Amino acid sequence: MIEQEKEWGEPHFLDLFYYGISKYEQRKWQEATTAFDKVIAQYPTFSDAKYYKSICLRHQNKIEDSKTFILEAKEDAALGNTINEANSIYEPYPYQVRW
Repeated sequence: MIEQEKEWGEPHFLDLFYYGISKYEQRKWQEATTAFDKVIAQYPTFSDAKYYKSICLRHQNKIEDSKTFILEAKEDAALGNTINEANSIYEPYPYQVRW
């Protein structure tokens, strides 16, 4: 990810999202949280990033912050703020949250 930033600047939010997911799968909660923060900086209402950030925060015993993010994620999802790539209406993307 760092090489991509050096060459092309800030990565696209979906690249950052899946980077965060890779850290999430490795149970590197703080690194995943940092990646999801970068996603949310680009796409402030991205429900999927907030959902996974909520889980990471819970694993870091940041329970109140976790609750805040899961509630925001639900609200954003209800408004349709999820992965919005062309095929996402036909087929869910990996790790796309279905509420």
